[in-house]
Amino acid sequence: MKPFFPQLQRTFVKNISDLSSGAVRRKAAEVLGVLMKNQPRVDPVVAELITGVRGSEDSISTDYVHALANVVNNASNNMGEKAWESCIEIVSGAFKEAHSGMVVIICVFGSFA
Repeated sequence: MKPFFPQLQRTFVKNISDLSSGAVRRKAAEVLGVLMKNQPRVDPVVAELITGVRGSEDSISTDYVHALANVVNNASNNMGEKAWESCIEIVSGAFKEAHSGMVVIICVFGSFA
């Protein structure tokens, strides 16, 4: 199954931005976290998810945050310093911005503090 991880990873990241279904976005966020348990390099995925958080409307941004939390929760040992700093920036930015969906960031990442 490992040879299919890169393709699955791309598919799940793409599904997180699915405009037609919140259920698809949430499931993709969960499965991506599980998949990343077995990946030695998670920084590119973290960077892509952070880009999604910053560049999406609130409803989709929330699902990107959910995916990011799942990746961090399952693969934090394989994250580099820059990826950690980016995650901290997202959490810090939640305190400064007035996006309704950003409240989720505080709840999701609160356990990592």
